[in-house]
Amino acid sequence: MVLLYRSSSDSAILWLAELRKHIPELEMRVFPELGEPRDIDAALVWKPQPGLLASLPNLKMIVSLGAGVDHLLEDATLPRHVPIVRLVDPYMTEAMSEYVLTQVLRLHRLDFAYRTQQRERVWRELPQPNAAERRVGVLGLGELGSDAARKLAVFGFKVAGWVAELDRTIARLANAAEEAAVGRVSGAVGTHATIDPRVEDHVCSELGLRVDVVSTQVVARDRHSGFMSALAIAAGTLERIATEIRHLQRSEIGEVFEPFGKEQKGSSAMPHKRNPVLTERVCGLARVVRGNLVTALENTALWHERDISHSSAERIVFPDACATVDYMAIEMSKVLRGLEVRPDRMLANLQFAGGVVFSQRVLLAIVDSGMSREDAYLVVQKAAMQAMEGGPGFRALLQQNDEVMKRIGPKMDAVFDPWAGLEHTDLAYERLGLGVSAK
Repeated sequence: MVLLYRSSSDSAILWLAELRKHIPELEMRVFPELGEPRDIDAALVWKPQPGLLASLPNLKMIVSLGAGVDHLLEDATLPRHVPIVRLVDPYMTEAMSEYVLTQVLRLHRLDFAYRTQQRERVWRELPQPNAAERRVGVLGLGELGSDAARKLAVFGFKVAGWVAELDRTIARLANAAEEAAVGRVSGAVGTHATIDPRVEDHVCSELGLRVDVVSTQVVARDRHSGFMSALAIAAGTLERIATEIRHLQRSEIGEVFEPFGKEQKGSSAMPHKRNPVLTERVCGLARVVRGNLVTALENTALWHERDISHSSAERIVFPDACATVDYMAIEMSKVLRGLEVRPDRMLANLQFAGGVVFSQRVLLAIVDSGMSREDAYLVVQKAAMQAMEGGPGFRALLQQNDEVMKRIGPKMDAVFDPWAGLEHTDLAYERLGLGVSAK
């Protein structure tokens, strides 16, 4: 067996020593020393150059040196018939979980907020919620995500994966594909006038299809429009995630950013901007897929149920839509894998205009103290508007109001607590069936 090894971060000597314990006759070639490419049976690689694997005509297996295989799938020339094996290493999983735990605990213990205070030479103790009151989103519950989720659960965190809608999308696509996977060999009008139904059974069985219960000259196109609808909904799901990231990346918000290379340029006119090119691309392509759905729906009505006007359109829209949704999923995988989250900016945004985001809680607290809602609304609105116009902060203006302080002064810290109002978030996670048990 001849193995090609390609990695810039691992030792080829150590790998060869370990592999020969199990495969004594193994010959390992280290890139760029390929020798005769036709001799190579397997490739053990991490981030190989595009085209390298396609240049090995007799390749039978590709082994990724990491837990993920995205670095392989990004190669447009990857030989699709060759099976890919991903690495499942307990040490790698443990190391990643430790990293996740470290970062989550930093967020939980308000490390970023206290570091901001430290830079400003300020000390103000912040309300510290219990771990059980926290929600930690895990973007994907694979080998690494599941292990991190289990360990977080042990720490008392309620953990949920951002997967509910994607799970529905995957199930919807599978069901639609199953519904469309039928065939017919039933003659010109579907009556088997000139062909034995057993031929139809045999042909469909060999092709892995179910026999269409009733067909005309063609299989009814409601099945195909259903599949295209599932593709359009999948594109919409990816667009929804992308749109939220685009909004959060706006310069005035700046809470979340898609990956940005060291040599990458932002806006050509405004260098301070990091344009969300990947998520914008996903949003634009979602419109293309929805346009293809219109074509699929219009293909359901055929003249006397037997013309082939649908054929020319389907040769375009189905390959395009499938390839487009696949590409969108790859792009969103890049975004989520490299997502840059800025919790310190989130906390800062909550304090915009002196905490004007807490206006509803202030309003309700004043109403609970006995003031009419109409009067309380005017008091809160006046302070909020003045704060947003550049005056003193919202909280500071309220504290200057003797009537407000008389009614809710002792409750002011609780009213402006950024963690309040999350008491019932468990319910949504329970209804979705998300989260990982600590048991």
